Amino acid sequence: MNEQGERSGLVMGDFNLPNSDWDLFAYPSNYLYSTAAEFICENGLTRVVSEPTRDEHILDIILRSDVLYCDDVCILPSVGNGDHNIVSIEISISLEAPIPQYSVTLRPNFSKANWIELNSFLALINWHAKSADCKIVSNYWNKFTLIVNDGLCWF
Repeated sequence: MNEQGERSGLVMGDFNLPNSDWDLFAYPSNYLYSTAAEFICENGLTRVVSEPTRDEHILDIILRSDVLYCDDVCILPSVGNGDHNIVSIEISISLEAPIPQYSVTLRPNFSKANWIELNSFLALINWHAKSADCKIVSNYWNKFTLIVNDGLCWF
């Protein structure tokens, strides 16, 4: 997300649109080129790569929605027998947004419970004393489940 709370996007790949004039945003009138141009316009994307990436064409394109999202675009020679140049960029990412906190719910494994000890534990509870201060049903329930859960943790 950028400072205005909007999502920043980055689209990159070999678009294989050799007849596009990216400086003038001119392209042949056919479905493939029109669809690509429509996608770019509808998503408010701007082109990052301005030098040819294969012969004299800009085929490998990086589009960004936020001008501050990426910098330092370098076109490097191809690797091995590759027919496309390498496009190198530096991406600026802010991690100031809160990282979501995940909670883990532990569940008892009842097949490993020591039922005899749990039964003894619960039998020794003075239920009247434990619930003496309870005024409504939910108080009784909360006390009961707290005691049972303690027993499950122990046994």
